[in-house]
Amino acid sequence: TDACTPYRVAVNPEHSIRQAVRYLSNFGRTRLAFLSWNQRNSYSGDEPKTLGVFKEALRQSELVYYPEWARGDVNPNDESSAWRAFYDVWTASPDTKPDGLVITDDRLFSGVTSLLLEANIKVPRDLQIVTHWNKNSGILCPFPVARYEIDPAKAGLMAAEMLQARLENPDFPPTVKYVEPEWFTEGQYDSLHDSSLPRLIRHSSPV
Repeated sequence: TDACTPYRVAVNPEHSIRQAVRYLSNFGRTRLAFLSWNQRNSYSGDEPKTLGVFKEALRQSELVYYPEWARGDVNPNDESSAWRAFYDVWTASPDTKPDGLVITDDRLFSGVTSLLLEANIKVPRDLQIVTHWNKNSGILCPFPVARYEIDPAKAGLMAAEMLQARLENPDFPPTVKYVEPEWFTEGQYDSLHDSSLPRLIRHSSPV
């Protein structure tokens, strides 16, 4: 547990990245791209390990890592950053394109969406996507994607419970609790790329 913040509620993006890679691999996607944001870890000062986790997950699924398709430096506070990053990914090779994409922040997904529409990239036929999502974020999704959703209300409740335990017991040990995402899939089949959005399906786990 970090000495500066021994009591905290957090998410575990590394676990979700591994699940996302397995999920896409199970659908036969073999050329995966990756977009993540570059924020120094506020607890340790280290760079995030998301890119390394993505590479390791590819290796475990026996998939090839394409460095030109993996970006761990996208700024979620710059609306055009994700657009430019995905443009670089999609145009890196004139002949070969990724057929799967993992995005670790819904704000990055929002930036990518406009380029997907502009370039007429069919989702999920041409590109199957798994993205992070914050519940009730208000972000619109114009095509079927899989998402792992974090509920901020659940995180707030966990933090309140931890605070109460700490107030009631001064010897309450340092604790880190992780908010588990809920997985949703929306018709991840090639034949549905022209169709209206299928019924939302909820899953506790993607694999």
